[in-house]
Amino acid sequence: NIVNFNETLADDVLNIYKDNFTEIYEDRFLKYAQYFNNISYVYWDEEGVKGYCFFFAKPLFSASRMKKLCTVYSLAVDHKYRRQGIAEKLLRKSIREMELNGIDTVILYVEVHNESAIRLYQKVGFRTIGEVRDICSPGDRCYEMALDLSNDAEVSSIISEPSKAWWDK
Repeated sequence: NIVNFNETLADDVLNIYKDNFTEIYEDRFLKYAQYFNNISYVYWDEEGVKGYCFFFAKPLFSASRMKKLCTVYSLAVDHKYRRQGIAEKLLRKSIREMELNGIDTVILYVEVHNESAIRLYQKVGFRTIGEVRDICSPGDRCYEMALDLSNDAEVSSIISEPSKAWWDK
């Protein structure tokens, strides 16, 4: 039931995005979805699109090697289909694909009051590495969470601090 994003699913995915977020960046959302369609997943069945999970990737360069970082750009499930494991399935599928493609670290940001999302992220292995403002939406506090896929001590040390400083490098 999980497929890569494609144009035929765009309207349904966009509707779920608009229903779930207050700050709407429709053009950026669709641009990322199209540009990163290999790592943009949609959960759908005969009833239609039920959720999506979009990522974007960025290489990080260090003295020893290049590291690959993916950031969860947006994850949402249609309110009618919540509590059915759809978000967890989308995340687990995405993480499997990232492992196969040598991604070292996955980062995401979640509002500090979104307890159900935080529990989900912890369940699949993310840990809180910091708190930031104005990333989820203007004025909001968000946790920055990371999942180390590399088992590399150097990568683990990077994600033990908030990534804002090294993200911009």
